[in-house]
Amino acid sequence: FDRVELARRQPGSAFKPVIFTAAFANGVATPSTLLEDAPLALEVGGKVWEPQNADHQFRGWVTARRAIEDSINVAAIRLGERH
Repeated sequence: FDRVELARRQPGSAFKPVIFTAAFANGVATPSTLLEDAPLALEVGGKVWEPQNADHQFRGWVTARRAIEDSINVAAIRLGERH
């Protein structure tokens, strides 16, 4: 199976490394920064968006390192929202 050509991925899988790299480069976070992985509701384009993790589970507080290792969507979104 050729993962590069045939694997179907959500767009978030491509954006997460960019979010973490930018946060680390700009001093917003380090690998040991704690991020909350808990239900989240955001208004986007006048609609409510409730992002989920691939396994539909939440882990509570996790380090940025674990969020990267486990590809935790909600933690990455929370990091991306930091200024």
